Amino acid sequence: MATLCISNIGPIKEVQIELKRYNFFIGPQSSGKSTIAKIISHCLWMEKEIVVHPNRRDMQYYEKIFISQMEDFHKMHGYFDNQSACLSYQSDYITIDFQNQSCKIELGKKSKSYERAKILYIPAERNVLVFTN
Repeated sequence: MATLCISNIGPIKEVQIELKRYNFFIGPQSSGKSTIAKIISHCLWMEKEIVVHPNRRDMQYYEKIFISQMEDFHKMHGYFDNQSACLSYQSDYITIDFQNQSCKIELGKKSKSYERAKILYIPAERNVLVFTN
């Protein structure tokens, strides 16, 4: 099971989440729901990228690009300018810590037995969901 802690990023002042199989974020407009979903999505993408491709495992490279890729892909420019911005993602496979404008990424204990997570991010303007088995 993964955990995510976010402080002072975009509209989010402080939140700690234990990620389950299904996670739903409900709240007022501009309260940070999409910001949380984008950060989770990016952390899971980074986790997969690092663990699945050991031949490309240059941690310094990933630490250097972690925030800039998230800002570019998810259009989050300006969310990480604050010196007190803090993000921590921890799973069995990887740990990502961003504090004081610096990122540290380490492999977890189970990185050799990686199971790919399935992610679905549905923007607020979508109002119908259909789940089938």
